[in-house]
Parts: sequence; structure tokens; C-alpha cells
Amino acid sequence: MNAKPKAEMSLPPVYVISCPELGDRLQACAAHLKDRGIAASYWRSVHGKTSGVATTHEFEPGKIISPGHVGLHLGHLSLWQHLAFKLWDAHDEAIIFEDDVVLPEDFEVQVDRVRAELETAMPDWDFVLLGTADSVPGVWDKITERVGDPTGRLCRMIWPWGTHAILLRRKALPVLLDRMQEIRRNIDQQLYKQVLDPGLLNWCACVPSIAHQRTHDYQGTGKTEWSTSTIDGPAPVTEDDGKGNVPERVLLKSLSLVDPYPCIFRGEPLEDDGVSVQGFALPV
Repeated sequence: MNAKPKAEMSLPPVYVISCPELGDRLQACAAHLKDRGIAASYWRSVHGKTSGVATTHEFEPGKIISPGHVGLHLGHLSLWQHLAFKLWDAHDEAIIFEDDVVLPEDFEVQVDRVRAELETAMPDWDFVLLGTADSVPGVWDKITERVGDPTGRLCRMIWPWGTHAILLRRKALPVLLDRMQEIRRNIDQQLYKQVLDPGLLNWCACVPSIAHQRTHDYQGTGKTEWSTSTIDGPAPVTEDDGKGNVPERVLLKSLSLVDPYPCIFRGEPLEDDGVSVQGFALPV
């Protein structure tokens, strides 16, 4: 499929969920999106540890998700509520990123191709996961069906981890707001269990992913693992010093293919590239 010339392409409105308390992540994301030429609105989420939010719902007997995951869930809920008023037509679209998203240089081209594929394979679509956190080869085993052309990118799958990059239409929002009020599991697990698996939205995922993420938390403990988790990148790094710190030589090898800002994992300040993030000021 031939891509449109860049001048003819136009992304839907882009929103980024982030917190001022996570300044390094916000600064890295702002610089990354600026480098990709993507204009975004930054949506202030809830920082779980600072705010003290918690859930009383157990995902297993005696176990609850961390305040950080509760805060992320609240960030999505509040943005969905905003978009329910911001978007007017049922087919109006928006893209939602979390602040650890990592995009390819040709992200706009790839999204344009996905939207063209959707118009043929799933014209009444509601919700698309532009990336998942699943790594090769496991992601291929999770696919339950291909949507449209069997050689295409669209599929449905079981337990599609990751909410770092979502394309949705306004008509998906009433379902999301109704079915995602309970905060019991990590938001991607809750989304699959409450919405996607029951078939309440016309949804699909992109495989291979066109959006990756810098971090993951497979155990739901709130302790972020500093390694990539993409279906196109290397396997997650497990070697560390016992304190969650991955050796630089291992980290750089793992991140070199997908992460343009590995420095945030080593706690180093980003170089000034003209993007200013003071408190929660929007990038310019």
C-alpha cells in the first residue's frame, strides 16, 4: 500500500497522560514527540504516591494494585470524560499516549496505513491498540483471529497488555466510562476483562506494534522494570544488581533498537533541546 505524501496526512488529536511529579518522563516524552513532529496536548493525571489514592478492590485474595496503577487508571478515566465532551461526532477520533511511549520515525505514515486498513477491514471500528507490551514470540501465540486481510496488521488477541498507545473513536467512550469505573486490576487487564473480551467494542490490535513503551510492570507491584517490552524489540532485560538497577552495558544493548532516550533510566538529565518542562508547563 502506498503511503500518502506527508503534506496530505493528518493525525487525529493526540493526548499524553502524564504527571508533573514524573518530570523526567514528561521531559523525555515531550522531546521525543517534538523530534517526531507530533503536536500533543498533555493531560494531567493523578500521581498515586503523592495523592495517596488507593483501591479496596482485590485482584486476588489479599492483593491490591499499587497507588501508581490506580492513578494511571484515574488519568485515563478523566481524559475519556473530557473527550466525551470535546469530540462531537460518533466517528471523531483521538490518539492517547502514556508518557513512556516510544514511536518510530515514520509513525504518522504507519498510522495512516492502519487507518486505511481499518476502513476496508473494520469500517465500524471503535478502539485500536497501536502497540502492545507483548514480546516475540509470545505475542503470536496470543492472536485469536486476523481482522481483514490475513497478511494485514490488524488482529484480535487474548490479554493484550499495554495501554501506552490507543486510537479510539468518540462512540467508544460511553462504554469505557461505564465499564471501567471499577479499579481492581492494572488498567490493561481491566480493559480486556471488562470491555474487549466481552465484545462490547469493535476493537483490534496492531501486530507488529507501531508504538512501543519504555517501561513495564508485569507483576502489578508498582515496581517498574527498566527494560523494553515490545514485540519488535529484544527480549526484556532481567540482569540487575538486586536493587532494580540494570547495568548500563546491558541496558544500552537492550534499548538501542527502540529507545532514543536511554538516559532517563540512568537518572541522567536530558540535554536542553529547546523543550522546556517546568512543573507541568506544556512543551513548546
